[in-house]
Amino acid sequence: MSVWGVVEGPHRGDFFGVPPTGRKLHFDAPDLYRIAGGKIAEEWASDDGLAILAGLGVYTPPGATWPPRRGPFDMGVRCLTGPSPRED
Repeated sequence: MSVWGVVEGPHRGDFFGVPPTGRKLHFDAPDLYRIAGGKIAEEWASDDGLAILAGLGVYTPPGATWPPRRGPFDMGVRCLTGPSPRED
């Protein structure tokens, strides 16, 4: 079974050593589940940590355009919101 979650909100806590920035983040969080006996037996989560770091302004993906293009197949850049890291 698969679930496509969307996570959004302000960055208010430490994330991989990045102190709170207050930036609003929005990113996709797809999960896959293996069901056995009517219960979840395993879960695989695939949040895009690099895209989150880019949204925090501490990483710019190689070849990235700003603002990021939005579309159904641009995972890894799609989650970026807020001001460009280059504007800080």
